[in-house]
Amino acid sequence: MIGGACPAQDNGAGASAAGGQPWARSSSSSSRTVRAPSPRSPVALAERGIDIGEIAGGGSGEHAYAVLATDDDGATRSVLRSFGYPFVEGEALVVEIEDRPGGFAETTEKLAAAGVDIHGVLFLGRREGIVETAFTVDDVGRARRALGLG
Repeated sequence: MIGGACPAQDNGAGASAAGGQPWARSSSSSSRTVRAPSPRSPVALAERGIDIGEIAGGGSGEHAYAVLATDDDGATRSVLRSFGYPFVEGEALVVEIEDRPGGFAETTEKLAAAGVDIHGVLFLGRREGIVETAFTVDDVGRARRALGLG
């Protein structure tokens, strides 16, 4: 997954967008979070034959982010660099957390106790008693062991 943070910028289409945190939904793909996506960004990816498998975005105040998973990491990096977008790349670890007060805190405390550095987090959704959450971390294997995920 790739990501970066920055203040909002006008993208030339009358909308404002900016960078954010490194987050993704799929543990089997790389994703990129970019700032100020211009209307030409998806076109530039398509022109190079890059397939976007997943895409999401969001923001708060003056900050926003875009998250995407593609079928060609190297070509995607090249496109992002050509637009001057800062980005961070990493694998997303999807974790199901009990939906109750302290559930998220317990999860992050386990990661901290194992010496795992959290680079980003994204809440993917809720269902009966579970919050599905994606983390990007410095060591996915250590994070999996700390959370009992194998």
